[in-house]
Amino acid sequence: MTMTQFFFVSLAIHLVGAFLPMTAVRNNRTAHWLGAGCGIVGGSCGIAGAWMGLTGQGTEVFSISWNSAGLPLTINLDGLAFFFLLPVFFLVFISSLYAIRYLEFPARGLHAARHWLPFHILAVSMALVVAAADALTFLLAWELMAFSSFLLIISGVPTEKMRRAGGLYLIATHLGTAFLFLLFMEAWYRTGSLSFGAYEAMGSLSQPLVLLFFVLAVIGFGTKAGLFPFHSWLPYAHSAAPSHVSALMSGVMIKT
Repeated sequence: MTMTQFFFVSLAIHLVGAFLPMTAVRNNRTAHWLGAGCGIVGGSCGIAGAWMGLTGQGTEVFSISWNSAGLPLTINLDGLAFFFLLPVFFLVFISSLYAIRYLEFPARGLHAARHWLPFHILAVSMALVVAAADALTFLLAWELMAFSSFLLIISGVPTEKMRRAGGLYLIATHLGTAFLFLLFMEAWYRTGSLSFGAYEAMGSLSQPLVLLFFVLAVIGFGTKAGLFPFHSWLPYAHSAAPSHVSALMSGVMIKT
């Protein structure tokens, strides 16, 4: 298979892994193995594709038209994207492997399915954030990444600490998204396009506009990355999340 085929197969496996555990509702152990297995296989395919991309197989651009809105959803698979996709898929693989023995569920119920659904959605959304080639695709993947990681933080036994950590994280991440939305809307106003490639048309900006872009970017991305002084959510969220989820979030998610 080619690098792009490995990439899309990985995304497909993760999407299957998000919903397949729900079919084993009467057996949490089976659901857990299905979710973890899809994470291991999907992560492996992603690693293979990213490695092939880094060894030089060119660049490929994929676009899906959102007809009702008249907008394209575009991803760009090039060397830079694969450079970041490699650690994303590697951490997904390692976290899935660790979760096999780490997580314990009661014999029956939807506990395993409720964990693996947001886990695999998080994996897909992180990959799309890295590969996004336009602001719309980026923001959709970014929001999906934020909500799925929120569900993972509160996926354990509900406690007051967990509810507080999840609520604080949700507020912080949406605050950051609001500033990113303003950033991309200002760029769209200046270029007439949502494509990242069109940003070159802005050329040189006036000093006030440079400052505006800088402030919006620092707050928007800095909040997600836990940059001081926007880091108040970080210690609560990481201490409340399961260990392998905390590793995935701190290892690659906040780096995106």
